[in-house]
Amino acid sequence: MVCGTGQGRRPRLDHRAIVAILGHKMDVGPWWRQMIAVSYERACGLRAANQKCDGEFSVAVSKVIDVPLAKLFAAATARQTEWFPRGAFKETSRTREKYWRGTWKKDARLEINFYAEPGSKAQIVVQSNKLNDNDAVEAERAAWKKALAKLNSLLSPV
Repeated sequence: MVCGTGQGRRPRLDHRAIVAILGHKMDVGPWWRQMIAVSYERACGLRAANQKCDGEFSVAVSKVIDVPLAKLFAAATARQTEWFPRGAFKETSRTREKYWRGTWKKDARLEINFYAEPGSKAQIVVQSNKLNDNDAVEAERAAWKKALAKLNSLLSPV
């Protein structure tokens, strides 16, 4: 696979075609196929950092908090106004102690996932999807890092 087109070069392949070649012709495992394909696309200028194969951008921010999963989920969903960054959130679905999803700001999608961790700790992962560009990614990353720090402080013993 060579980047670009021209004399002696193959046309650019889309993400699925790259993954198929890696799997069928080179016997690369599924996780590595994705990693290699994304790295190839970035090297060839076909995909920017934080850009998905559909062209949209997304960012995820996570934090492990020293509280049990049930307490983290309850506080995160019930005390949203105390820790969320500015922006309109409209819930579309939730499953207790697993995820909380909805529309975010004007056009973005928000996925908040919750995971139990060893030692009565829990992890929260906030993923903001359908962002326009890397500037939006970096703004969201900064806002959610602050928000998760605020949530942590709300749950931490004084």
